[in-house]
Amino acid sequence: MGHDRRLLEALLTLHAIADEACAGVGVALDSSGGRGCAYRARGRELLVRTASLARINPRFMRVLPKVCTPPAGRAAFSRYACVQGPGIEARWHKVPTRHRGTDVTSEHATLLLLPWPMRVRASDFRPVEGSAGRLPTERSGFFEFVPAEGLDLDLVDRVLIAAREEVNSVDVVLLPESAVDQFDIDALQNLLRRHGVAFLQTGVRERSQVSGRLPDNWLHMGINLRLEKGGALPGADGAPWFHIRHTKHHRWSLDRSQILQYHLGGVLHPDIGWSEAMEVPRRGSSSSKSQNSRWRRWSART
Repeated sequence: MGHDRRLLEALLTLHAIADEACAGVGVALDSSGGRGCAYRARGRELLVRTASLARINPRFMRVLPKVCTPPAGRAAFSRYACVQGPGIEARWHKVPTRHRGTDVTSEHATLLLLPWPMRVRASDFRPVEGSAGRLPTERSGFFEFVPAEGLDLDLVDRVLIAAREEVNSVDVVLLPESAVDQFDIDALQNLLRRHGVAFLQTGVRERSQVSGRLPDNWLHMGINLRLEKGGALPGADGAPWFHIRHTKHHRWSLDRSQILQYHLGGVLHPDIGWSEAMEVPRRGSSSSKSQNSRWRRWSART
Protein backbone atom coordinates (compact mmCIF):
# COMPACT_ATOMS: atom_id res chain seq x y z
CA MET A 1 0.00 0.00 0.00
CA GLY A 2 2.90 2.35 0.71
CA HIS A 3 3.81 2.38 -3.03
CA ASP A 4 0.28 2.87 -4.40
CA ARG A 5 0.26 6.59 -5.20
CA ARG A 6 -3.43 6.76 -6.14
CA LEU A 7 -4.49 5.04 -2.92
CA LEU A 8 -2.30 7.35 -0.83
CA GLU A 9 -3.76 10.43 -2.54
CA ALA A 10 -7.30 9.12 -1.95
CA LEU A 11 -6.60 8.47 1.75
CA LEU A 12 -5.03 11.88 2.29
CA THR A 13 -7.93 13.57 0.47
CA LEU A 14 -10.45 11.68 2.61
CA HIS A 15 -8.48 12.65 5.71
CA ALA A 16 -8.53 16.33 4.72
CA ILE A 17 -12.28 16.25 3.99
CA ALA A 18 -13.02 14.60 7.34
CA ASP A 19 -10.85 17.14 9.14
CA GLU A 20 -12.53 20.12 7.46
CA ALA A 21 -15.92 18.64 8.39
CA CYS A 22 -14.86 18.92 12.05
CA ALA A 23 -14.21 22.67 11.85
CA GLY A 24 -16.15 24.46 14.59
CA VAL A 25 -17.33 21.30 16.34
CA GLY A 26 -15.14 21.87 19.39
CA VAL A 27 -15.02 25.67 19.44
CA ALA A 28 -17.06 27.56 16.86
CA LEU A 29 -15.12 30.50 15.47
CA ASP A 30 -17.81 31.53 12.99
CA SER A 31 -21.55 31.26 12.47
CA SER A 32 -23.27 28.54 10.46
CA GLY A 33 -26.65 27.77 8.90
CA GLY A 34 -29.34 25.47 10.19
CA ARG A 35 -27.71 22.24 9.07
CA GLY A 36 -24.32 23.36 10.35
CA CYS A 37 -25.75 24.22 13.77
CA ALA A 38 -27.45 20.84 14.00
CA TYR A 39 -24.24 19.07 12.98
CA ARG A 40 -22.18 20.97 15.56
CA ALA A 41 -24.77 20.36 18.25
CA ARG A 42 -24.71 16.61 17.56
CA GLY A 43 -20.92 16.56 17.77
CA ARG A 44 -20.89 18.47 21.05
CA GLU A 45 -23.49 16.19 22.59
CA LEU A 46 -21.30 13.23 21.69
CA LEU A 47 -18.32 14.98 23.28
CA VAL A 48 -20.16 15.63 26.53
CA ARG A 49 -21.69 12.14 26.67
CA THR A 50 -18.79 9.96 25.52
CA ALA A 51 -15.80 12.38 25.27
CA SER A 52 -15.42 11.51 21.58
CA LEU A 53 -16.74 12.80 18.26
CA ALA A 54 -16.98 9.25 16.91
CA ARG A 55 -19.55 6.56 17.64
CA ILE A 56 -16.72 4.04 18.08
CA ASN A 57 -16.42 2.72 21.63
CA PRO A 58 -14.10 5.21 23.43
CA ARG A 59 -12.37 2.31 25.16
CA PHE A 60 -10.65 1.67 21.83
CA MET A 61 -10.14 5.19 20.48
CA ARG A 62 -11.40 8.76 20.76
CA VAL A 63 -11.80 11.46 18.11
CA LEU A 64 -11.28 14.81 19.82
CA PRO A 65 -11.42 18.37 18.52
CA LYS A 66 -8.26 20.45 18.45
CA VAL A 67 -8.70 23.62 20.45
CA CYS A 68 -5.27 24.89 19.47
CA THR A 69 -2.34 23.61 17.44
CA PRO A 70 0.87 23.24 19.51
CA PRO A 71 3.84 25.27 18.22
CA ALA A 72 6.21 22.33 18.66
CA GLY A 73 6.09 18.55 18.74
CA ARG A 74 5.12 15.94 16.21
CA ALA A 75 4.04 17.06 12.76
CA ALA A 76 0.25 17.13 12.41
CA PHE A 77 -1.81 16.55 9.27
CA SER A 78 -5.04 17.91 10.76
CA ARG A 79 -6.24 21.25 12.04
CA TYR A 80 -9.58 20.54 13.69
CA ALA A 81 -9.61 16.95 15.00
CA CYS A 82 -7.24 14.25 16.21
CA VAL A 83 -7.38 10.58 17.21
CA GLN A 84 -6.33 9.48 20.69
CA GLY A 85 -5.78 5.92 21.86
CA PRO A 86 -7.28 4.42 25.02
CA GLY A 87 -4.39 5.55 27.24
CA ILE A 88 -5.84 8.99 28.01
CA GLU A 89 -9.08 10.04 29.66
CA ALA A 90 -10.96 13.06 28.35
CA ARG A 91 -13.80 15.18 29.72
CA TRP A 92 -15.53 17.85 27.65
CA HIS A 93 -17.52 20.51 29.48
CA LYS A 94 -20.10 22.92 28.09
CA VAL A 95 -19.98 26.34 29.73
CA PRO A 96 -22.29 29.32 29.24
CA THR A 97 -21.30 32.44 27.36
CA ARG A 98 -22.81 35.46 25.67
CA HIS A 99 -23.55 35.65 21.97
CA ARG A 100 -21.76 38.29 19.95
CA GLY A 101 -23.85 41.28 18.98
CA THR A 102 -26.31 40.98 21.87
CA ASP A 103 -24.45 43.42 24.11
CA VAL A 104 -21.70 45.88 23.23
CA THR A 105 -20.03 45.32 26.62
CA SER A 106 -19.77 41.57 25.95
CA GLU A 107 -17.12 42.18 23.27
CA HIS A 108 -14.44 42.59 25.94
CA ALA A 109 -13.70 41.46 29.49
CA THR A 110 -11.98 43.11 32.44
CA LEU A 111 -9.46 40.97 34.33
CA LEU A 112 -8.44 41.49 37.94
CA LEU A 113 -5.19 39.83 39.05
CA LEU A 114 -4.91 39.17 42.79
CA PRO A 115 -1.29 38.34 43.79
CA TRP A 116 -2.15 36.30 46.87
CA PRO A 117 -0.59 35.78 49.35
CA MET A 118 0.67 39.32 49.58
CA ARG A 119 3.78 38.19 51.41
CA VAL A 120 5.58 34.83 51.27
CA ARG A 121 7.72 33.95 54.28
CA ALA A 122 10.38 31.27 54.64
CA SER A 123 8.27 29.79 57.43
CA ASP A 124 5.51 29.10 54.87
CA PHE A 125 7.70 26.24 53.58
CA ARG A 126 7.91 23.16 55.79
CA PRO A 127 9.80 19.92 55.21
CA VAL A 128 7.61 16.83 55.54
CA GLU A 129 8.89 14.91 58.53
CA GLY A 130 10.78 11.78 57.57
CA SER A 131 10.69 12.48 53.81
CA ALA A 132 14.32 13.61 53.42
CA GLY A 133 16.90 10.82 53.29
CA ARG A 134 19.25 10.53 56.24
CA LEU A 135 21.98 8.77 54.24
CA PRO A 136 24.48 10.77 52.10
CA THR A 137 23.18 9.01 48.97
CA GLU A 138 19.59 10.14 49.57
CA ARG A 139 19.33 13.76 48.49
CA SER A 140 15.60 14.33 48.04
CA GLY A 141 12.64 15.18 50.20
CA PHE A 142 9.12 16.65 50.25
CA PHE A 143 8.07 20.10 51.41
CA GLU A 144 4.68 21.67 52.14
CA PHE A 145 3.69 25.21 51.21
CA VAL A 146 1.31 26.46 53.92
CA PRO A 147 1.04 30.29 53.87
CA ALA A 148 0.51 31.87 57.26
CA GLU A 149 -1.87 34.40 55.71
CA GLY A 150 -5.27 32.96 54.93
CA LEU A 151 -7.36 34.46 52.15
CA ASP A 152 -8.55 37.88 53.34
CA LEU A 153 -12.06 38.16 51.90
CA ASP A 154 -12.53 41.66 53.36
CA LEU A 155 -9.46 42.83 51.46
CA VAL A 156 -10.67 41.13 48.27
CA ASP A 157 -14.02 42.89 48.74
CA ARG A 158 -12.32 46.30 49.04
CA VAL A 159 -10.13 45.62 46.00
CA LEU A 160 -13.19 44.72 43.93
CA ILE A 161 -14.99 47.88 45.03
CA ALA A 162 -11.98 50.01 44.05
CA ALA A 163 -11.61 48.18 40.72
CA ARG A 164 -15.29 48.67 39.83
CA GLU A 165 -14.98 52.38 40.52
CA GLU A 166 -12.27 52.50 37.85
CA VAL A 167 -13.70 50.18 35.15
CA ASN A 168 -17.40 49.81 36.06
CA SER A 169 -17.31 45.99 36.10
CA VAL A 170 -14.89 43.12 36.75
CA ASP A 171 -15.54 39.99 34.71
CA VAL A 172 -12.61 37.69 35.54
CA VAL A 173 -10.59 37.21 38.74
CA LEU A 174 -7.26 35.36 38.59
CA LEU A 175 -5.11 34.13 41.50
CA PRO A 176 -1.74 32.30 41.42
CA GLU A 177 -0.89 28.66 42.03
CA SER A 178 -1.68 27.35 45.55
CA ALA A 179 -3.18 30.74 46.48
CA VAL A 180 -6.48 29.51 47.93
CA ASP A 181 -7.26 26.87 50.52
CA GLN A 182 -9.83 24.31 49.34
CA PHE A 183 -12.31 25.41 52.02
CA ASP A 184 -12.25 29.07 50.89
CA ILE A 185 -13.57 28.46 47.37
CA ASP A 186 -17.30 28.73 48.17
CA ALA A 187 -16.92 31.91 50.21
CA LEU A 188 -14.75 33.47 47.51
CA GLN A 189 -17.25 32.64 44.75
CA ASN A 190 -20.14 34.07 46.78
CA LEU A 191 -18.19 37.31 47.17
CA LEU A 192 -17.36 37.44 43.45
CA ARG A 193 -21.00 36.80 42.55
CA ARG A 194 -22.12 39.81 44.57
CA HIS A 195 -19.68 41.95 42.55
CA GLY A 196 -20.88 40.64 39.18
CA VAL A 197 -17.78 38.55 38.45
CA ALA A 198 -18.48 35.79 35.92
CA PHE A 199 -15.24 33.78 35.91
CA LEU A 200 -12.74 32.69 38.58
CA GLN A 201 -9.42 30.94 37.99
CA THR A 202 -7.16 30.11 40.91
CA GLY A 203 -4.68 27.59 42.21
CA VAL A 204 -6.04 25.51 45.09
CA ARG A 205 -4.14 23.64 47.77
CA GLU A 206 -5.63 20.77 49.72
CA ARG A 207 -5.19 19.84 53.34
CA SER A 208 -4.27 16.20 53.65
CA GLN A 209 -7.09 14.39 55.48
CA VAL A 210 -5.74 10.83 55.32
CA SER A 211 -2.59 9.65 57.09
CA GLY A 212 0.04 8.47 54.61
CA ARG A 213 -1.61 10.20 51.64
CA LEU A 214 -0.22 13.35 50.09
CA PRO A 215 -2.66 16.21 49.41
CA ASP A 216 -3.79 17.32 45.95
CA ASN A 217 -3.03 20.59 44.19
CA TRP A 218 -5.16 21.76 41.29
CA LEU A 219 -6.36 24.59 39.07
CA HIS A 220 -9.94 25.64 39.83
CA MET A 221 -12.12 27.36 37.26
CA GLY A 222 -15.55 28.63 38.24
CA ILE A 223 -18.10 30.08 35.82
CA ASN A 224 -21.32 31.65 37.06
CA LEU A 225 -24.15 30.05 35.10
CA ARG A 226 -26.72 32.87 35.14
CA LEU A 227 -24.64 35.98 35.63
CA GLU A 228 -25.18 38.99 33.41
CA LYS A 229 -22.18 41.18 32.70
CA GLY A 230 -21.70 43.72 35.45
CA GLY A 231 -24.76 42.79 37.48
CA ALA A 232 -25.13 40.70 40.62
CA LEU A 233 -27.71 37.95 40.90
CA PRO A 234 -30.62 38.41 43.28
CA GLY A 235 -31.35 35.94 46.04
CA ALA A 236 -29.19 33.89 48.36
CA ASP A 237 -25.44 33.43 48.27
CA GLY A 238 -25.75 29.93 46.87
CA ALA A 239 -26.01 30.99 43.23
CA PRO A 240 -24.99 28.19 40.85
CA TRP A 241 -21.41 27.98 39.60
CA PHE A 242 -20.04 25.61 36.99
CA HIS A 243 -16.75 24.09 38.17
CA ILE A 244 -13.81 22.67 36.23
CA ARG A 245 -10.93 21.06 38.11
CA HIS A 246 -7.59 20.54 36.38
CA THR A 247 -5.13 18.62 38.56
CA LYS A 248 -1.41 19.32 38.33
CA HIS A 249 0.73 16.64 36.69
CA HIS A 250 4.12 17.84 37.94
CA ARG A 251 5.38 18.65 41.41
CA TRP A 252 6.84 22.05 42.22
CA SER A 253 10.57 21.45 42.76
CA LEU A 254 13.27 23.54 44.44
CA ASP A 255 16.99 23.08 43.82
CA ARG A 256 19.98 24.59 45.60
CA SER A 257 20.09 27.82 43.55
CA GLN A 258 16.39 28.49 44.12
CA ILE A 259 16.58 27.76 47.83
CA LEU A 260 19.44 30.25 48.19
CA GLN A 261 17.78 32.82 45.92
CA TYR A 262 14.50 32.69 47.88
CA HIS A 263 16.33 32.65 51.26
CA LEU A 264 14.81 29.33 52.28
CA GLY A 265 18.04 27.75 53.56
CA GLY A 266 16.86 28.11 57.16
CA VAL A 267 13.94 25.70 56.60
CA LEU A 268 15.00 23.60 53.56
CA HIS A 269 18.54 22.23 53.39
CA PRO A 270 20.13 23.53 50.14
CA ASP A 271 21.95 20.25 49.46
CA ILE A 272 18.66 18.35 49.17
CA GLY A 273 16.40 18.40 46.14
CA TRP A 274 12.96 19.31 47.47
CA SER A 275 9.66 18.51 45.74
CA GLU A 276 6.17 19.63 46.62
CA ALA A 277 4.28 17.12 48.76
CA MET A 278 1.33 16.37 46.46
CA GLU A 279 -0.25 13.40 44.76
CA VAL A 280 0.52 13.02 41.06
CA PRO A 281 -2.66 11.64 39.47
CA ARG A 282 -3.04 9.68 36.27
CA ARG A 283 -2.66 11.97 33.29
CA GLY A 284 -5.89 12.98 31.62
CA SER A 285 -7.35 15.61 29.33
CA SER A 286 -10.05 18.07 30.33
CA SER A 287 -11.45 20.64 27.93
CA SER A 288 -14.27 23.12 27.92
CA LYS A 289 -16.15 24.72 25.11
CA SER A 290 -18.49 27.66 24.97
CA GLN A 291 -21.38 28.45 22.72
CA ASN A 292 -19.11 30.78 20.82
CA SER A 293 -15.47 31.74 21.00
CA ARG A 294 -15.68 34.67 23.36
CA TRP A 295 -14.52 32.77 26.44
CA ARG A 296 -11.33 31.87 24.59
CA ARG A 297 -10.76 35.04 22.60
CA TRP A 298 -11.49 37.82 25.06
CA SER A 299 -9.66 41.04 24.28
CA ALA A 300 -9.02 42.01 27.87
CA ARG A 301 -8.61 45.47 29.25
CA THR A 302 -7.31 46.07 32.76
